[in-house]
Amino acid sequence: MINYITHQQIDKAKWNECIEHSLNPLIYGFSWYLDEAAPNWDALVLDDYEAVFPLTHARKYFINYLYQPLFTQQLGLFYKNLIGAEELESFINSIPKKFRFVDIALNESNHFETERVDLIKRKNYVLDLEKNYPKLSKNFTDHTLRNIKKSKKNSLKIIPQNYTDTIQLYIGQKSEQTLKVTLEDYSRFSKIGAAIQKNAQINCLGIINEKNEIIASAIFSISNNRITYQMGVSTKEGREKRAMYFIFDYIIEQYSEQKYLLDFEGSDISGIAQFFKGFGATKSIYYKLRINNLPWYVKWLKN
Repeated sequence: MINYITHQQIDKAKWNECIEHSLNPLIYGFSWYLDEAAPNWDALVLDDYEAVFPLTHARKYFINYLYQPLFTQQLGLFYKNLIGAEELESFINSIPKKFRFVDIALNESNHFETERVDLIKRKNYVLDLEKNYPKLSKNFTDHTLRNIKKSKKNSLKIIPQNYTDTIQLYIGQKSEQTLKVTLEDYSRFSKIGAAIQKNAQINCLGIINEKNEIIASAIFSISNNRITYQMGVSTKEGREKRAMYFIFDYIIEQYSEQKYLLDFEGSDISGIAQFFKGFGATKSIYYKLRINNLPWYVKWLKN
C-alpha cells in the first residue's frame, strides 16, 4: 500500500536504507540532503519503505504546491525492487489532492507514458569511468582535446578547496546571470555541502594560475558509485585558459578504471551540453512532471 506520510512521521533510518539499497540511488534522495534542500518535505511510502517518493512542498497565496528544489536535479520514485510504469503511475495518482500544482523532476529510471499529466523531457549527460584513461580519452572530441591541450600549456595546478570558497566565487562571478537565485538559496547550498561532507563524500577542486590565484573551481559529490558535478565556476582568466576542461580531464583520469559514473548534471542548454558531450558523455533522459489543478482564476498564472 502507498501511504502519504508527513515529515514528522518519516522514519529517516528506513528512508535512507531504502535509498542506499535502491536500484536507482541518487544523492538527492537521502533524507539529510532533502532536509537542507527542502525542509519539512513529506513523502509517499510503499509498505515498509520498499519504495519512496519525496514530496518537496511549499505554500503561496494559500495554495499548497510541489516544486523542484534548487541544487536538486532529480527526485521522483526510488525503489528496492523493480517498479513498472503502472506502479509509478500509482505513486503519481497518490499525490495528495491538496497539492494543487505540481512541478517536479522524476529521476532517470522513472519512465512512463500518460496523457493525464504533462511530462517534459529533460537531458542529462553521464560517463562510465570503468575503462582506463587512454580508452576514455579516445572518445573525447577533437575540440575538447584541443582545449585540454591548451589548458595544460597554461601552468595550471589543481588544489583542494573548501566548498564554501567555491560558492563565494560562484556568487561573485555568476550572481548577475542568476538573479532568481538568492543569497538565501546559496546559504542553503552551503548547508547541503556540509551535509554531503558529513554523510557521503565531497570533492572540491580549485585551479590556480602561476601566481597562485584561484581562477576556477568545481564541487563534486560522491555517493553510491556516482560522481555528481554540482557546481562549477571560472573567472574570465579561467575561461581564457580553459580551466574547466582541465578540471574535468583531471576528474576523469583520477577516477578512471573504477566503478564510477560521472554525472555532469545537465543540460538542455546546447552550449553546455556540447561541453559535456565533448568528454564522451552519453545522454540520459529524465522527465519533469507537471500537474495543474489550480482554480480557474489563478490557473493562467502557471500556464
